[in-house]
Amino acid sequence: MSFRAIFKNNIRLSLWRTLLGITLILSFYGAAFAVEVSEEAAIKAVYIFNFVSFVEWPENNNDPASTTFTVCTLGEDDVTALIPGIIENEQLGQMHLKHLALSSSDELQACRILYLSTVDDETMSNIRNAVHGLPILTISDQAGFAARGGHIEFGLLLKRVHTIINRRSIDASGLKVNAQLYRLATVVD
Repeated sequence: MSFRAIFKNNIRLSLWRTLLGITLILSFYGAAFAVEVSEEAAIKAVYIFNFVSFVEWPENNNDPASTTFTVCTLGEDDVTALIPGIIENEQLGQMHLKHLALSSSDELQACRILYLSTVDDETMSNIRNAVHGLPILTISDQAGFAARGGHIEFGLLLKRVHTIINRRSIDASGLKVNAQLYRLATVVD
């Protein structure tokens, strides 16, 4: 079995394990916890984890000998609260996934994925400018994020989480997105 096939099987198993874990958490803690952490936030956090298997980063990104794949977050919301638990003990090939909660844009170079939650427009613009052309996948659920140069925006379509992808911005960053992800999303250029 090829490395890619083993990797995809491991990702599928991890996805199911993660979804099962979220379901169990919601069922054990009941409605009080469900109000705090919505199903929508859980779905977005799992999406972010799964983007790892649908995006290819250039080999020379950060340190090619690195043993970690860093998923960064900036701001606080339900999604950022769930990400550390979802990626804990997960791997991408030989690299361990790690969460880094950013306090400033100074730490951006360590990131492979950057999820921007509730940050003001000026901070959002500064971050987009700082990562422009770098192989850092940017994701947010702020309206208009993809149209303003972000890579992937979470939106709602028929009350379901839907992705909006800015193809031009992703191409400029040197990232390669699997065609399956483009088919499932709304693509803006």
